[in-house]
Order: sequence, then structure tokens, then C-alpha cells
Amino acid sequence: MQHTDPVLKKCQEHQIAFLFDSISSLDVYFRIPKQNDYYLLTDANLVNLARVFEEIEYPGLPVIDASLRYQNKRYYFRCTDNLHAPSPLFFTAQNIYFDCEQDKFIDKFGAYRDLRSKNLVPRAGGSPTCTQVMDAAHLAARYNFTVSAARLTLAADGPAPSAYAQRRLLRSIMQSGSPNRGLEVLRESGFIALYWPEIHEMLSVLQTKDFHPEGNVWEHALACLEHRKETDLLLSLSLFLHDIGKTKAHGDRQRPFQNHSEFGADISYQFLKRLGFGQELIRDVVFLVRHHMMPAALHTMPLYRIQKLLRSPLFPHLLELYRADIESSFRKPDGYYEACRIYRSFLKIKNNPYRSFKLSKRILSQ
Repeated sequence: MQHTDPVLKKCQEHQIAFLFDSISSLDVYFRIPKQNDYYLLTDANLVNLARVFEEIEYPGLPVIDASLRYQNKRYYFRCTDNLHAPSPLFFTAQNIYFDCEQDKFIDKFGAYRDLRSKNLVPRAGGSPTCTQVMDAAHLAARYNFTVSAARLTLAADGPAPSAYAQRRLLRSIMQSGSPNRGLEVLRESGFIALYWPEIHEMLSVLQTKDFHPEGNVWEHALACLEHRKETDLLLSLSLFLHDIGKTKAHGDRQRPFQNHSEFGADISYQFLKRLGFGQELIRDVVFLVRHHMMPAALHTMPLYRIQKLLRSPLFPHLLELYRADIESSFRKPDGYYEACRIYRSFLKIKNNPYRSFKLSKRILSQ
């Protein structure tokens, strides 16, 4: 079979044999649309890969020997001496391979049973490594696997994962269909308490039952993620972090979390920067976190104060964040529909050269 993907095609042309490994083979098994990451098992060594791909990188990740970025895709290579007898990964469900040439799965380690039951079963006893906990979180978020929390408790004195590994993990969870499952694995294992302390603080911040019957800030963030319509990375990160400022904000009984949006923007910036996310993505997340309260207040504000916000290309994301925020807290959607009406009216006038914003006060009142 001739591959259409340019990197896979180049492997084929240079006689580099490979199988889809781990995530890529599971995507085929569970019929999940192809993502931008490919995981490949190959019997080519690093020298041979470097001869074919000049831009090859060595990320220093466990069980990943080399990686390659091509356009907007990333390819991860795991090298083995024998393509059909590789060393198994920690969970049995990870050890199924897909042969693109013959269009068939290869199961050398009895993975089918656990794939059918959707259970993550470790192949060996002992304390799990941080890498294995991260794998479990990714698999739970992407394929709805379940795993016993008792099997995944991390030791506090273990080596910390690199910023690259943490960023890769958070990105994959946020772009998965069930991010809540992956985040709960990280919480139950102790990963979040150890490596993401600012996130862990969300667990201790209770919210008023009148507005947030779903629970504390952590539980509210997970509830918001459940109401996404798409697995967009920007929106998902913004939903997860939008109320993180409540861990630092103070106020009175009527407004217990004053200025939490500003605090949240600062915390989000520092957190995402520490993990090494790109400046453009960080900037956009910070914008959405800082302004996430604005859609609810549009109808109370003069037009001159909200024109700049309405002109932002990120405003539709802000509306989506507001919708998920409302739906997760069991509030009526009236405020969301009102914000959408104001935005639609604004766009009509903005695109009409014969209308003046000075004469368009009725945007807010009609």
C-alpha cells in the first residue's frame, strides 16, 4: 500500500519498516480520526533515521527515541531490534500494533482482552513511574479507559517530568474527547499536587451553592470541559483555567472572588509559560481568562467600553467559554443568548459603511 502522508511515504521509499505503535494503533482500533501525532515502531536505528530525515530530533522522552516535526504534524519513533518482538510498554492495552502495509493488527502480548473491557492493566507490579501515570492519563482521556487509582500512586521523591513532557501531556488531554478522565487520573495519582501546585489549589476553593452547585473550582472546571462542543486546544485550556484566579482572590459575602479574572490571567500566564507553551497561545488564553466575565455584563455597559472587545477575533471563543460556564453551573442560558444578540447586532453595524457606531446605542437596548 502506497502511503499518502509524506513522512510515511518517505519511510517506505527508503525501506524503513514501521508499525503504528501505541496511540496511533489505538486510534485505528477505536476508529478515532487521525490526529497530528504519529507514533511509529521501527527497526531502523537512529543513524538510519538521521540519514533519511535531516531534521530529526532527540526529545529525551521515555520510550521515544526520536521525533520529527513536519508542517503541523509530529512523528515519534520508538526503535527496536526486532520489529515483531519489541519490548512491551507498561499497560497491556498499549501493546497492540497496526501494520499499514497488510491492513491488520498485531497482538503479541494479549492486549485484546483489556481493549474490549476498557481497563488499563499494568504488566508488572511495583510503584508506577511518572511516565506511566502520564500514559494512563492520556489513555483515559483519549479512549475512556479506567484504571485503579491504587495502582497509580506516585512517590513524592521521584524525578520530575520535563516541561516538554508536561506540555505534551496537557495538550493531548485537552484535545481528547474525555479530558475529565485524564485529569482525574493525574489528581488521584498525586501528579497534580506534585507538579502543578497552582492547579491543585483549585480543589480547596469552595464556591457558593447558589451559583455553583457543581462544587469547588476544580469540579467546576471539569464540568465546563464536559460542555465543550469541540476539542479545540485554546478553548479547552481557557475553560480549565478560567476560574483559577479564585485561589488567590478575596472579597465580601456578596462578591467573594473580586478581581479573580485578573488573578487568573496572571496565574494562567505563569503556568503555561513554565510548561513552555507558545507565546501566541498563552496570549490568547490569558485574554479569554481575563475577559471571561464580560459577556454576562455586555448589556449593562456603554458601547464605547465594549467596542474593542467585540472587535477581537477571540470574541466568539469568549462566547463559547461563557456558554459552557453557564451550562456547567445549571444557570439559565438567557445571558448567553443576550450576549449573542448584542454581538450579532454589532457585526451588522460594523459591516455597514452607512451606519455610525455613535448612532447605534440600540445595539444594547433593542
